[in-house]
Amino acid sequence: MTAGDILLEATKHVTRLLNHHLSDNLRFHNLQHTREVVMAAVKIGHYSGISAEDAEIIKLAALFHDTGFTISYQNHEEHGMRLAKEFLESFDYDPACISKILDCIGATKLPQRPQNLLEAILCDADMYHLSTRNYWKKNQLLKEELSLVFNRPIRNDQWYLENLNFLSHHHYHTPYGLSILASQKAAHLKQNIEKLKELTAL
Repeated sequence: MTAGDILLEATKHVTRLLNHHLSDNLRFHNLQHTREVVMAAVKIGHYSGISAEDAEIIKLAALFHDTGFTISYQNHEEHGMRLAKEFLESFDYDPACISKILDCIGATKLPQRPQNLLEAILCDADMYHLSTRNYWKKNQLLKEELSLVFNRPIRNDQWYLENLNFLSHHHYHTPYGLSILASQKAAHLKQNIEKLKELTAL
């Protein structure tokens, strides 16, 4: 099976999985997010100059990184690793490559602690939205998701405080993330601080 074949089969498999087995409550962690993470991983991987084999590994890891949400919201990374392993083994995929893919998925667990470039690429791709122009739209979708999943309303001041904590402690890991993504994320952090000040001043 060629690289294109396994990627095509994996894309079809993950698309079916997320379309049919993902809760409607997941307004952020859905198929659209997965597609965006795959595109971000390709972009960061290209910038990083990785090999064709590593590019395939990172694409497959990006495809499967949130599939575990179809099983459980908690510890979804571990579930995603199992789903990826089962799928790839069914195609007799190279065990060494499977191991790298699983390590990449596991590295996205918060707080992110990637141990090599491939893991760092997926971690930065997973947080790519922190530096995009539609950040606040994505942010609202995540708020709605958490409210629905845990069945509790989230006050705006509480939400901006949680965002302040997250954005302050998050950092990108790849040269692409540090040189290109970090500045826009910093701008969003500044906006978040301003929004929080406005709410707490009322």
